Amino acid sequence: MFEWEHGSLGELANGVRGVSYTPNQLQSLISPETVILLRSNNIRDGKVNFDNIQLIPSHIVSKGQLAKHDDIAVCMSNGSKALVGKSGRIVGNAAPCTVGAFCSIFRPFPHADGKFVSYILQSNAYRRHLDIILAGSAINNLKNSDVEALPLEIPPKEEQRLIARILDTLDTQIQKTEALIAKLEKVKEGLLHDLLTRGIDDSGRLRPSPEQAPELYKESVLGPIPKSWDISTVGEVAEPLVGPAFESSRFTGSSQGVRLLRGLNVTRGRVRWEESKTERWPSNDPSVSRYALNEGDIVVGMDGALVGKNKAILTGEDVPSLLVQRVIRLRSNPADGTYLYMNICSDRFLSHIDNVKTHTAIPHITSGNVCDFIVPSPPPQEVERVTKIYKSLEKKTRVYRSQLSKLSADKAGLMDDLLTGRVRVTPLLDQAQATSPA
Repeated sequence: MFEWEHGSLGELANGVRGVSYTPNQLQSLISPETVILLRSNNIRDGKVNFDNIQLIPSHIVSKGQLAKHDDIAVCMSNGSKALVGKSGRIVGNAAPCTVGAFCSIFRPFPHADGKFVSYILQSNAYRRHLDIILAGSAINNLKNSDVEALPLEIPPKEEQRLIARILDTLDTQIQKTEALIAKLEKVKEGLLHDLLTRGIDDSGRLRPSPEQAPELYKESVLGPIPKSWDISTVGEVAEPLVGPAFESSRFTGSSQGVRLLRGLNVTRGRVRWEESKTERWPSNDPSVSRYALNEGDIVVGMDGALVGKNKAILTGEDVPSLLVQRVIRLRSNPADGTYLYMNICSDRFLSHIDNVKTHTAIPHITSGNVCDFIVPSPPPQEVERVTKIYKSLEKKTRVYRSQLSKLSADKAGLMDDLLTGRVRVTPLLDQAQATSPA
């Protein structure tokens, strides 16, 4: 069995910098004289997508800059250091395409497997290599030679293919799980509207629509609502609180203390406690009791491009934690805030926020803006029926998200093992060679 050889990425692929162009060179229609231009926003999770593309004239693109199947697009320059180096494999592009000047194409040599190279460019070793290069630099910019210098242990091509095939299997499982989550989110989105406008009747069924049974509804400022419903504002059904500005000099900077829940931690219905976004506060400070968050509390970010979208209802995994400035806490009465949270997740809430937020460089809202939002109020027993259905869908989604997290962690660990040679696939390789024709 062949052993691996010490080398660098430059022995498997070489980089070609993308195309420079001016705004007036952009084209509006695909034609034989245009080339699709891919940019950093087209690179995500190791893949290249063709959403929001641009078109440039073919005469400004050299032959070497035209992407081929199995080429890997790499972001070489970005305002965010975390995005520099992200990569995506280009697969079976039907129309001619290239990348912009802030990106490069890395083209595998014939003796290298393109999928294997693309996984190398997603590995932890690659990320650590880039972090060292970019450390201390005010300019988040890479040269092709920086990427090509990544030190590697290089297996024979047949072993590269087998490693890529194993990782592909996990990738396929991840994609299927992501598709299931996306489908559930779509179902939940449609059901949410029906639950908040039609509700669940005494027989446990969704009420007929106002068009089907107008006699079941009455007019309100929200439009037709079931006759047994009232309306109220968020401020009438929940206790709002905005967090204080904690002094950064007192952050514990360790695993000790209570986590501070900042706007950065709240992302589209979930709280993310990534180490880079989480600070801690001394647990013996008097402010802990006043600003402590509870399971079932609703938190809404008050500023930023995603204002109105960054909200979450806290689970047991999210506490103990403390509320900080620019985040609103809503504590519902009764303690189960699920029904209120359903309203905060509605399209109507987003429209309300769009109308009241300040349209400055950094959009922001006030606690009053949130408290003024009008919500329908069914009888308590109907609220219970409505939230039971919503929670069932949420539980399914959480299960799939947990599976996705496990698959992603498995993939990260397996990549480290296989791409470094710490775990060999030689038994499978021996089997493949034994069954191949002489």
